[in-house]
Amino acid sequence: MRFDFLIANFLAWFNKLGNDSRLLNAVDYEKCKKELDIVVGEELSTVIPNIFRTGIELIDLAFKPLEKKNILDA
Repeated sequence: MRFDFLIANFLAWFNKLGNDSRLLNAVDYEKCKKELDIVVGEELSTVIPNIFRTGIELIDLAFKPLEKKNILDA
């Protein structure tokens, strides 16, 4: 995986995030925080790929993804 591409992609997204009108128009801290949580929740997985294993067992166990089951395989 090319880390230079991942870093450049993240920085471009972060710059775009700083110019997001939803965040710039937030009146107070709580509203800004709520909007930021929404934006990051929607877009972060498009910027940083899901990494299932880091190679560090302690981290892998603590942050392993939830199992998703296919309802057709019931």
